[in-house]
Amino acid sequence: MLTRREFLKDAAFCGAAGLAFPHLSCRSSEEIYDIVIRNGTVYNGTAAAPFVADVGIVGDRIVAVGHLAASGRATISARNCIVAPGFIDVHEHSDYLFQSLGDDREDARGNRCWMSNEAGLLQGVTTVVSGNCGYGFTDMDEYYAFIDSLPFAPNTCYLTPHGYLRQELFGIDTMDLTPDQLERLKAKVAQEMEKGALGMSTGLGYVPGVNASKEELIALSRVIKKYNGIYVSHIRNEPPSDYTNANVQIMAGILEAIDIGRQAGVPVQISHIKAYIGGAPAGDDAIGRAIGDARAEGIDVTADQYPFTASSMNLSVLAPPAFRTATGIKPQYWNDPEARQAIRDAVAETFLTLTTDKILITLWTGKRDYAYTSLQEIAAEEGKDAAEIYVEMVCGENPPAGIFFVIDEGALRQLMAKEYVFTGSDGCAVPEQASYGHPRTTSSFVKKLKVFALEEGVLSLQSALLSMTSRPAEKFGIRQRGKILPEYYADVCVFDPAALEAPATYLEPSVYSKGVRYVIVNGVIEVANGSVTGLRGGRALRRST
Repeated sequence: MLTRREFLKDAAFCGAAGLAFPHLSCRSSEEIYDIVIRNGTVYNGTAAAPFVADVGIVGDRIVAVGHLAASGRATISARNCIVAPGFIDVHEHSDYLFQSLGDDREDARGNRCWMSNEAGLLQGVTTVVSGNCGYGFTDMDEYYAFIDSLPFAPNTCYLTPHGYLRQELFGIDTMDLTPDQLERLKAKVAQEMEKGALGMSTGLGYVPGVNASKEELIALSRVIKKYNGIYVSHIRNEPPSDYTNANVQIMAGILEAIDIGRQAGVPVQISHIKAYIGGAPAGDDAIGRAIGDARAEGIDVTADQYPFTASSMNLSVLAPPAFRTATGIKPQYWNDPEARQAIRDAVAETFLTLTTDKILITLWTGKRDYAYTSLQEIAAEEGKDAAEIYVEMVCGENPPAGIFFVIDEGALRQLMAKEYVFTGSDGCAVPEQASYGHPRTTSSFVKKLKVFALEEGVLSLQSALLSMTSRPAEKFGIRQRGKILPEYYADVCVFDPAALEAPATYLEPSVYSKGVRYVIVNGVIEVANGSVTGLRGGRALRRST
């Protein structure tokens, strides 16, 4: 549903721009566009009702919207299709993919799936926000130099990652910071904000973010406020330690994020928002009420969500924080009998409330035959208890990821319908038919449009499109993107609503979505007739851009 504020603002803008009269053209019939999109149904990212029109593009900008007489050097027929602003994935992790390649990062240049981010591109994604969950590059310039050299297909915005900044300065085990340490961390955050980061992300369920106090986060958020930055949080208690009280813990994490926004005076974005099955309150919209109350108070709180009832995390996050690194178990504990027993005892307690039939192991490199098998089934096959198998999995290199079937579907639908909930894949560039991953990477946007908007009506098509275009652009300060208006950058998605398909499943997560016909990024046609062209027009965007 459109908010009254959005309707009035967009109606005024459209009237001033002439968009209340979709026949209006800004160029004469003799002039030529680089690209003309003809006869599409335009959802322009405002409160305006959709209308049939042409879109004229010159260089990297939209220059005209209406019934255009002038021809184009390239003409796209959008009859029976929807023309929308390119989609913005506000929670994306391709930066971590490239970072994890380490010295092999240059290999990405030969991988079209990675360079073109085909998994997102074929859903209509033209801009990604990376650096989420508190991990990623601690030097934004290093990452931007790399993706600009590819170039990377989508536009990229960046959040400076609190957890990795903290780890770089003070190691992984530091708990409360001294005043001097806090000043050093504040200076590092300011340095990254000066480079153009949109804000700061936290991963308070991960090491070392879990060690940070609320007071530390408020102090750092006051730094990003000076740059009009945004506080983006993978909240505390996610994953919860007790799944019977999961939503009590999740609510505490949400309220902490809200209070950080209140005390620091910064906008807040809650990452991959969810409620858990069986842990009251869930389906009674308690989360929605808490956020609604905060927004009524004047705190700018929004969230993002992927449209699935299973999450995915490195399996090691279930172990006590003292034994963990950011990506696994500390090597000194791999063969330590006492440590292994302590980890086993802790997860055995967790498995009393998080039953192992709800945990799907995506890939255990030690025993690949168990790919996409539940932890319960693996334990039965091995003749061991699940906690013992868990320790075998995580105490070594490359611990597996797990898919956790724990998200409350009723709450998912309630939250999706809120105007403050955006769309985020929580994914990264992934090759088609890769034998790992989660279907949210390849189908979050198309599934939301097809299943939840067009088929089930959980929200209107216009609201779904706003959740992935102008609303996140405005919240994150991504200027002149997210709308089909003259002078905006030419980031455009053309899709056939009747042909949308999201075939990826939990067992085949990397099958690409279908139905997106054309994707244009900064005036470059990256998808044509449903196929990736190999052209890449994405840019590294900075906060002042």
